[in-house]
Parts: sequence; structure tokens; C-alpha cells
Amino acid sequence: MLRKLILFLIDIGLTLFSGIVSLFMRFGFDFEEMGKYDESVIIYTLISSIVYILNGNYRIVWEYASPRDMLFLVRGSIISYLVNVTFFYFYRGSILPRSVGFSTFLGSLILLLLSRITWQWISNLRKGKAGEKRILIIGAGDAGIMLLEEFEKRPHLGKVVAFMDDSKRKIGRRIRGVPVFGPITETMKIVEKERIDEVIIAIPSATKEEMERILKAIDLRKIRVRTLPGIYELTDGRVRIGHLRDISIEDLLGREQVKVNLEEIGSYLKGRRVLVTGAGGSIGSELCRQIARMEPDLLILLGHGENSVYLIDEELSERFEGLKKVRVIADIGDWEIVEFAFKKYRPEI
Repeated sequence: MLRKLILFLIDIGLTLFSGIVSLFMRFGFDFEEMGKYDESVIIYTLISSIVYILNGNYRIVWEYASPRDMLFLVRGSIISYLVNVTFFYFYRGSILPRSVGFSTFLGSLILLLLSRITWQWISNLRKGKAGEKRILIIGAGDAGIMLLEEFEKRPHLGKVVAFMDDSKRKIGRRIRGVPVFGPITETMKIVEKERIDEVIIAIPSATKEEMERILKAIDLRKIRVRTLPGIYELTDGRVRIGHLRDISIEDLLGREQVKVNLEEIGSYLKGRRVLVTGAGGSIGSELCRQIARMEPDLLILLGHGENSVYLIDEELSERFEGLKKVRVIADIGDWEIVEFAFKKYRPEI
């Protein structure tokens, strides 16, 4: 709530500042002439502040905002300008020169966009510097490179500082500026040398024997290790940070591949209203990805973590444009909100 209030006050301040600068551009330092229109600039700012709230500017988690979210600011600024033009056309008690009104609109739009970009940059910088996680990826293939791209998009989650691979063709070279070391049996030496905080095994096609060989090269007591699911679970061929999971006892002991009848599951989910609890968690978010592929009538994302639910919602928007979905921020134990969600969205599954 405090962040929303701060952003709201920043927006008002930037809009008012744009109006004052516009008056200077129009009248120079003729303060007597400028004084005739200062009330109009204040009215413009007040109308714009109301439009910003109604436009939903403060329902977005701006530190995770995408270019698509920035369009909300553009839309809000355009609407506020049109409302102001209409207001001053019919209200004769105050006059706002057209050049001043347009300059205020253009200036405030640019400043609002810059404020959000700066807010996002500072948030990511603060998270990165506060406790930047140094990551080593085992496997410099397609999956490893896709993971590198994902971490580059979300620097607050960690920084990939090295790859490990057995390929002599890749060892000693760089992939997008990241060095490739090897062989994999030397993993712990690189972990100590590069001060690694986490190791990620990015070889979805690895067999039981290959996984055993990789895990033998890592001291699980000294370093956290995460891995990707098997290639058969990556149904769309894309690798994402949300796919990562900690090494389990099954990985240590080895397990047989589980075959899933996706066609049968898809025919059951298609065209139905589906609710996923814990939608922002690792399991819940992966369920959402898989369900979205099966064309449900409505996907209801329920979870108590606003940021995590927002992230999976944005990811689904990018990957499945026609998907109808809704976010419900609530704890599953909060029966009043859950009951309200059931009555409003009527989930079938």
C-alpha cells in the first residue's frame, strides 16, 4: 500500500512539474501572464490523478513490469488528456491554452514512463547487489543457453557465471560472455574457484546413468543443486526458471520415465473452468503452463503471493494470447475470499 501511495504522489508531482515547464515554454519568464493559467494546470493535474487511479496504474507490480504493462501508462495519459480537453471546452471558468495542455500531456507521459523504468532498474539493482547469487550451469547445450537467457531477463534471481560441459569443442570457449569449463568431473574445483552459490543441471535428456555420474562429481553437502525435469515433461520444448526443482531422492536413486496421456487429459480440461491453488509456486505454476496448452474456458490463478502469481500470469499472457484467465490473491485458508471466488467464477475442476 505504501509503494502505491509513493507512486501515486510521484505521478502527481511529475504531471504538475510538466504543466509548470509547459507554462515556461509558452510564456517564458512572464510570471504575470503565467499566473493566469496556474489554476488550469492544477485542475489538469487533479483530473489526471483521478484517471490514473481508474486506469489501473497502481494495480501493476512495476518492478516486474513488461513493455505491455507500460501501455497502461500510455493509455492513462491519453485518456487524461482527452478528458481535460473536454472539461476545458465546456468549463468556461478557467482556460488552458492548447499548446500548454498538449505539452503537459507529452511531458507527463515521458516522465511517467521514465519513472517506471527507473523504478524497475533500481529494484533489480538493489536485489542483485544485496545478495547476487552466482550460478553454474552444467550442460552448455540448448537447455543451458535457454536458462542463461531467462536469468539475463531476471537478474534479481541470480547471475550465471560459468558453464560446465564434457564437450572438448566447448571447453575453454565462451557462450554469450560466459566461460565454459570442463570436464564435469572437475565441477567442485570450479565451484570453489568461482565462489558458486548454486549449481543447475541443465540436461533434460540425461539418462539415469548420466545423472548418477554428474551427481557423483558434486558434494551435495556444500552446494545447492537444482535440475530440470526430463525432456518428456518439457512439452513445449522451452526451458524456464519455473521448471527448476531441487534434487530429490528419486534423482539420487534413479527412476523410470513416467508416460502421460496428454491427449486424454487435454480432452478432459478443454473448454472447462479450471482453478489452480498455489498458482505462483513451482508446482502450481507448472500446472498452469500445462493446463493453458489444453485450452480451458477459464484458468483461475489462486495464490497468496502477489508477485509470484503476477509473474505466472504475465508468462501465460505472452505464451497463450487467447487464454482467458483471472488472478485471485488469497490464502487457501481464507474461506470467505475462496467462497467468493467459487461463486463468481464457478470452477468445474
